[in-house]
Amino acid sequence: MKVEFINNAAEDIMQLFITESEFRKAGNDEGYNDFAFSTHCFFRFFGLDRIIYKNEHQAILKELEKNGAVIIEASGNFNGLYELAVYVSNNNKRKRVNIDF
Repeated sequence: MKVEFINNAAEDIMQLFITESEFRKAGNDEGYNDFAFSTHCFFRFFGLDRIIYKNEHQAILKELEKNGAVIIEASGNFNGLYELAVYVSNNNKRKRVNIDF
């Protein structure tokens, strides 16, 4: 699975960007293991022991359209505290997916 780590230091935002075609690969066990490893590494950067679980992957997948993208985002750095969010981008329109962190 190919993911892209984006660091926007000017706005103190870090993102894990995954295209729709790559995100769909996580539908099988091997693909999901790669996806889980990627999300675990991303969250560990912020001191969290977390992954995106299979049921959360399915919730994101329901919102994702063909040629869209998934954006997992950490924003703000207030004494080491970050706001975490998951978005889908369909036709260049971002929509937040309800995932509890």
